[in-house]
Amino acid sequence: MSNSVRDNLTKEDIISEIKLSIGADIKKEYVYMLLEGSDDIKFWRGLISEKVIIFESFSGKNGIKEIIEEFFDTNPQVIGIRDKDYESTLIHNSIFYYDYCCMEMMLICSSEAFTSIYTEYYDGEIPVNELKIRLLQQLKALSHVRQLNETNGWGIKINGVSIGSAFNRETNELIFDTIVNKLNEMNRNFFIDNQEKKQCVDNLLRTELTIEELLNITQGHDFLKLFSIYCLKEQGRSISDINISASLRVAYRKSDFENSLLYTNLIDYEEKHKFKIVS
Repeated sequence: MSNSVRDNLTKEDIISEIKLSIGADIKKEYVYMLLEGSDDIKFWRGLISEKVIIFESFSGKNGIKEIIEEFFDTNPQVIGIRDKDYESTLIHNSIFYYDYCCMEMMLICSSEAFTSIYTEYYDGEIPVNELKIRLLQQLKALSHVRQLNETNGWGIKINGVSIGSAFNRETNELIFDTIVNKLNEMNRNFFIDNQEKKQCVDNLLRTELTIEELLNITQGHDFLKLFSIYCLKEQGRSISDINISASLRVAYRKSDFENSLLYTNLIDYEEKHKFKIVS
């Protein structure tokens, strides 16, 4: 058995393959790591030991929880790593969260990694740290909507919202009213018919947040999309947030990872169960 990646498997295939592998692993020295998607796999391939086999979840973070809780609840060889999003506590001893809201925000939190993509893509005059804070603050309203939608179970669709369409290039501002209008259009006038829900968002907007608190509520894809808009060239040539995300993963060094809470938690888990997870 050797370090490898298993992707695009069904739930049944994942469960069957893990069970067969555990049965063949007489020394109980391998770890079976469940990840949310392809970007996570790209990130982890350079960080794990040869004793780790990666499986891509059949259904994102919910698939990770389902497989571990239902089929490997007491087996420490099977672990999951997922975005924290808006969870306030750990949901399982074998499921770990990236620092802050998600993987991308953990990477963005690294000054060196963010400076690398800033230097590569941004041609403007805003200093690097000021730009990072500006993006976090401009996304605050949308981040609160995402937060309330998940924690309060509103069930509204958000992913169809275009940050580019809501961005005013003359003032360099993200217009929240435009986002609300799009959300109402996508969700049968949700905020028009539920004024108390809109008031919940407005109340949170009046609250000042620290940078760490903003990192904890900001979705990485939102941040990178807005960053890509700030990086538009004079000729209007767009820079894909997907390409920026790839560059961010490359810029994030192992030494950056070793300063993360996730790394500390995995090392503690290694020591407790006598595994080798991180290379």
